[in-house]
Amino acid sequence: MTGDEWLLILVLVAVVGFIATHLRPLSVVEVEQLARKRRKRQVHSYFVFERTQAAVDPFFKSRMNTGGAWHQVSHPLASFPAIAAALLKSKKHEWILFAFEANKCVRLLWFNKGPDRNSVAPLLRDYEIVDAAVTLAVSTVLCFHNHPNAVLTASDQDLRSAAHWSELLTQKGVNLIEFVCGRGEFVEYFRSIADAFLPVDQFAQAIRFTNGITKSRNFTLHLERLF
Repeated sequence: MTGDEWLLILVLVAVVGFIATHLRPLSVVEVEQLARKRRKRQVHSYFVFERTQAAVDPFFKSRMNTGGAWHQVSHPLASFPAIAAALLKSKKHEWILFAFEANKCVRLLWFNKGPDRNSVAPLLRDYEIVDAAVTLAVSTVLCFHNHPNAVLTASDQDLRSAAHWSELLTQKGVNLIEFVCGRGEFVEYFRSIADAFLPVDQFAQAIRFTNGITKSRNFTLHLERLF
């Protein structure tokens, strides 16, 4: 037999061996692995944002309250980061904007102006932001701030602030995503997903429901877990 023929035989043996060893039901650990993989994919698809620059009401933008204000809104989650970036575009000072999302819809906003071009903080106490998220049963708080110099890189202070808000919100089951904006563009620099959001167990239950029914189904689950 030629070398190519031996190689073909080895490949066929490997394929048959792989199939034979993956006809069994997934183990408890493998179910968990696949559940986490499915959740990760679902979380990714939930937070897909449109990249096209948005147009906003110039009257609303010009009357944004520098001292802070709440606004009830209704914007699709996918388009909102572009809307926030447009609201903060051309601002000469730093601003901060919190958006509260549930069921892929942004329903409430808070924003205020910072003291200068280099810093900004919410003119609210921490518990007011957290209480608003819990009261509205939101899934995610999205936080935006602008860099008037249009450098879309998070500072060390930005990262420390994001870690602070993440600790407060995720223990309440609320996600946090933070963005920096400039010239109508936005860049996500921090994401913290709460365990309670799209919980792993709901994916594991769906897998357990079909796991072990047939060998072909088992094999399909193994392929999904591995690839």
